[in-house]
Amino acid sequence: MSSYIAARIAAAGNDPAQMERCLVRADEIARTYELGGAFAIARLRRPMVAMAQGRFGEAEQDLASAVADLRARGAVDLSGLAGLAAGCIRLQQDRLAEFLPVLLAVWEQYQPHNEALTALALLAADRGEEAREVFARRAPIRRDFAYSILAGLRGIAAIAFGDRQAAAEVYRDLLPLQGLAGGASSLSLVFRPVAQTLGELAEFLGHAQEAQRHYREAERVAAAWDSPHWSHAAQAALARLPQSGE
Repeated sequence: MSSYIAARIAAAGNDPAQMERCLVRADEIARTYELGGAFAIARLRRPMVAMAQGRFGEAEQDLASAVADLRARGAVDLSGLAGLAAGCIRLQQDRLAEFLPVLLAVWEQYQPHNEALTALALLAADRGEEAREVFARRAPIRRDFAYSILAGLRGIAAIAFGDRQAAAEVYRDLLPLQGLAGGASSLSLVFRPVAQTLGELAEFLGHAQEAQRHYREAERVAAAWDSPHWSHAAQAALARLPQSGE
């Protein structure tokens, strides 16, 4: 319906307040016409906003509740979505290794997709050889709702494995999306500003001025989403870079 489309446009424009207003209207329509499935899907915005603002425990609880509701209503398999969202949360908490069994189960079902998060979890669990094998199996990422998240994770993995070719490829692919919060237009999960990944990739590739520009954009996106942890990451990255003219 039009309210969901408007909400996606607002999310892509880094306007969570307008996104919420659109989704409230969508909720009212769903209740009026007893569209329980649509109402359940809209519940995914709660864990998404909590993810953006760093309320990770709340995000996991809300995600589990929303997924359970959708499954009860006969939704298709949601293990990929749930695994990706929870994996992104654990990555930002530096707790990815403890989530490895879940990610390996998702990997077995969906491989070679979502290779980066699986590889990063293996690396965090000191299983470096297996991690490199998984990362080497990467395939073109589908241009769906999770594209900017999966590409961002691939960029993080490329840096972790010192793979300059993969890093350059991800940088090129993500550049047109630099103003977005990764995955936000899905209205179901969000990772971090695409510009943060672009900054890290540019820094890794030796392009300090470009990195600085991307980190400033990441700071702007973080402020729009009222995200302290995104802001801190962008500010910390800027602090370690030489300022222009130095």
